[in-house]
Amino acid sequence: MPAALEAARARSAARIAADVHTLARPPFTADPEAVCRYAYTPEWTRTVRWVADRLAALGFAVSDAPLGTLVARNVPAGAPSVGVGSHLDSVRRGGAWDGTLGVVMALELARLDAELGLGLPLTVIAWLEEEGAGFGRLLLGSGLAVGDIGEAELRGGIRSLDDGRPFWDVAADAGHDPARWRDSARALDGLVAWLEPHIEQGRVLQDARRPLGVVSAIAGHAHVDVTLTGRAGHAGATPMDARADALLGAAELCLAAEAQAARRPGATATVGELVVEPGSMNVVPGRVRATLDVRAADDAVRDAVLDGALAAGRAAATRRGLAFEAAERARRPAVRLDPGVRAALARAAEREGAGGPELVSGATHDSASLARRVPSGMLFVPCRDGVSHSPDEAADPRDAARGVAVLAHAAGALAAAEGALSTMRKGTPSPV
Repeated sequence: MPAALEAARARSAARIAADVHTLARPPFTADPEAVCRYAYTPEWTRTVRWVADRLAALGFAVSDAPLGTLVARNVPAGAPSVGVGSHLDSVRRGGAWDGTLGVVMALELARLDAELGLGLPLTVIAWLEEEGAGFGRLLLGSGLAVGDIGEAELRGGIRSLDDGRPFWDVAADAGHDPARWRDSARALDGLVAWLEPHIEQGRVLQDARRPLGVVSAIAGHAHVDVTLTGRAGHAGATPMDARADALLGAAELCLAAEAQAARRPGATATVGELVVEPGSMNVVPGRVRATLDVRAADDAVRDAVLDGALAAGRAAATRRGLAFEAAERARRPAVRLDPGVRAALARAAEREGAGGPELVSGATHDSASLARRVPSGMLFVPCRDGVSHSPDEAADPRDAARGVAVLAHAAGALAAAEGALSTMRKGTPSPV
């Protein structure tokens, strides 16, 4: 098998590049200059069907997923297999590679399995709505699969960002049966391991000049909405010592968040949104709404950054005569990925001449949900200059092709360790 995979690498790179390029253009995106597709839009539906059709042509059975997650198996439903994939949705003005590359690499693995007779028991999955661009809820499909989301949220708590309708109604109008939401867990049936390939969305691998990276952990995050309320006034007639400028209080919050994260290596803190009211050049800002995003691979570190930033923000507000309110929107714990799966990926990467140190993912991924139910690992492919969630996002298909070979070696080793190779439908699989 090693020689066969080596010979197939150039072919794999060309096919990966062609697939990513195809899915980055209309009719698979609503924006001709960026990738824009999210759950139940025509562009997302076409993309899922495009992948499903190609897997079906390879002999995969595409399951009847209740809410749109794509699940395709080359073994009987429930039989042991290794899950591989990512997501096909995007942010509203994103790039071609985020999420999509992971699914395309899984598709290429399925192609090589068929062409080379690798005998890998595979389940390819493209999770519904990882980014939250359609409904404002991250990890929606994988969250349903592991039980993080229930019927009450689907009926009313999770709503379309386009028109405010409940997820339940939007899914039904798209041809799905939301009453079967509990069947989302069937995507996990028989999985002995889960492998998610993904672009790094940072520049650690690029700076280290490594073609691939194995992920050790996914950082936990906290999202908080902050409102500072002061007093609007005329920009020329209000003396500086008589102001309650909400924007200056928000500026102190931004700087405090930066300082708190800088004191703790590996932590990040970001004020990504500021809404200034009334928002006129000649008016002292009377109210500011801000978002605070804090992340770290250690939950205690994340909480220390968050608490320190909020405390400094409150102190600044008090000093400036402002009201300060903070409301937590979401909090997810850090996730340590499975040591056995990480070791299988690391050994496979060494075998392909792509070994290197493990790294932490600062971005959240579906694997953060899956890791609670299935031994999970992630393989990162470098992206140019660390740019992601942008039309400028780019990666090298040759790195991805090498990553597919790593997935093949790792999937074979994990399946063999669990006795899953015996479930293949045709004959005796090739040794890995």
